[in-house]
Amino acid sequence: MKTYEEMADSVFRRVDEYQTRQKKRRRNIIIRTVAGVAFLFLVLAVSLNLFKPILARELPLVGGAFTYIQDKLTYAGLYDNYAYQVGETASDKGIDITLSEVYCDGTYLYVSFVVDGIDFKRELVDGNLSNFQLDYSGNTYITANNKINNLSGEGFWGGLEGEFIDEDTFVGVEILHLENETPFPENFKLNIDITAIGPLNTKSKMVLGNWGFSVDAVSNEDDVVIYEIGEAKNGYSIDKVVVSPIIMTVYVSYPQIDNYDVINAIDCFSNLQPSERILSSGLYYTDHAIARVPAKFVSDYLEIYLYKTDRYSEESDGGGREDIEQHAIVSYRLVLNNGIE
Repeated sequence: MKTYEEMADSVFRRVDEYQTRQKKRRRNIIIRTVAGVAFLFLVLAVSLNLFKPILARELPLVGGAFTYIQDKLTYAGLYDNYAYQVGETASDKGIDITLSEVYCDGTYLYVSFVVDGIDFKRELVDGNLSNFQLDYSGNTYITANNKINNLSGEGFWGGLEGEFIDEDTFVGVEILHLENETPFPENFKLNIDITAIGPLNTKSKMVLGNWGFSVDAVSNEDDVVIYEIGEAKNGYSIDKVVVSPIIMTVYVSYPQIDNYDVINAIDCFSNLQPSERILSSGLYYTDHAIARVPAKFVSDYLEIYLYKTDRYSEESDGGGREDIEQHAIVSYRLVLNNGIE
């Protein structure tokens, strides 16, 4: 397993490489007009798809979805420095779905898609981020060692988070995980069988069809750093934090819940958001919970608070930071650049 310093050096090196590639790309985008060869230009334009908008034209047909969308995601990150290209396309009912890239950090599986061929955008409402998503129905699972394991989706909005690059082309990412955050096997086959696709929360607009993918994938656990914490009080414990290039996952445990009017909650702050809670999602069980924090909101340290609150009270959302600190049963500051304090 890499140390945090090794992973940080690798990430910063890849940031420099990414910025260099972007500068070269911009220099190489040159549009030439040649008079007197209109017919040849028309043929070339059709083959290179030059009549599409600039953003769509810069998007490579194979393996470029992460590069375009990664800075705009809730779980933002340099996906393209870690993911490997797939570029498989399935077509049905006039819709082309391309599985562009795949990246697995051992706990989460990130899959980028390009959906082309139908005008979903005009069905959506401007200004509502959750409406700028596509959803699909079907089966998503992995196979490894002669076993089948179903995958569940993870995200703040559900479906594919992304955006339209023109009237009928959508670029998006889905984050998947195994049940109870079970680690992915070292090598596995990803299977995605899509039977319907359309705008999120609009079942009447879903288009029925069959789009299937089956690709080999690997788990990149070397990109992850695990901090064992074990900070506990009165049976409540902040157990560990798993830091990947995209998501920081906080694991906590607590006494068995018998009264469901009372819930346990996890809130996090960082040097980038010292007074505002970091938007996170998670899973809460009767004796343990998992919170997922976008790594883009954290750089030097992560402050974690575990507390108990009344499900029906006005302060069930945790209130402000002072209220959270006051009601916290156990808390911990994880310093990322030097390890655990």
